[in-house]
Formats: sequence, structure tokens, C-alpha cells
Amino acid sequence: MLAEVVIATALMVLVITSILTALMRSTGLCYSTAQHCAGYSLCRETIEQMRGANYGMVSEANFPSTNLFLTHLGGTARMPIWCTRYCTNGIVEFSGPTRKRVTVAVTWSYRGKNQIEMMTGYIYLK
Repeated sequence: MLAEVVIATALMVLVITSILTALMRSTGLCYSTAQHCAGYSLCRETIEQMRGANYGMVSEANFPSTNLFLTHLGGTARMPIWCTRYCTNGIVEFSGPTRKRVTVAVTWSYRGKNQIEMMTGYIYLK
């Protein structure tokens, strides 16, 4: 009878431990996904600002790299994460039709790993 209780207790401990491990891992993945979504939103925001600007004003000088916080991350610690938003590979101008290709990237570091989110868009002469 005592052996059955010990075995049942050991199985319960294994099951509970595996459930808690899975919950902690999924929370970390959700937090990582939230970081990438926030980074993507910052990229999209810059491209939309470029689309709203005068075509001649779309240049790296007018949209320099900036340091800011990733926002809306949730989590229990709610620690702000600094990131850098910048145009990568320059702003490439094409002709016929007149357009510019812009690539915006957001980089940050979390738990010792460098993360990046990028978005490419085209700005057309109106």
C-alpha cells in the first residue's frame, strides 16, 4: 500500500513539473512574440511616416536612426527594452515609375541575444 502511494506521488510530481515547465516556456515565447510585434509596428510606423512625407524629403538624413522603447510588451517584470530603429541598405531610388525602396530595421537585445525585425516598402512619387 505504501509503495503505491509513493509511486502515485512521484508520478504526480513529474506531471506537475512538466506542466509548469511548459507554462514557463510558453510565457517566454509569448513575450518574445510581443517583442517582435512591437518591433514590426515601429518599422511600419516609420514607413508610413515616409509615405506621408514629401517624396523629396524621404532620405536617411530626414529619418535618422533613433533609440526608443519597445512598447506594449506586458509580462510580469514590465522592464523597458531599448531598441534602435534605422534605415538599412540606404534608401534606393528607382526610375520609371519614380519610386524609392526603403528598408527599416529595429534591433534590440534580450537576455544576451540580439534581435532584429525588418520591413521593406516602396515610396512612390505622387
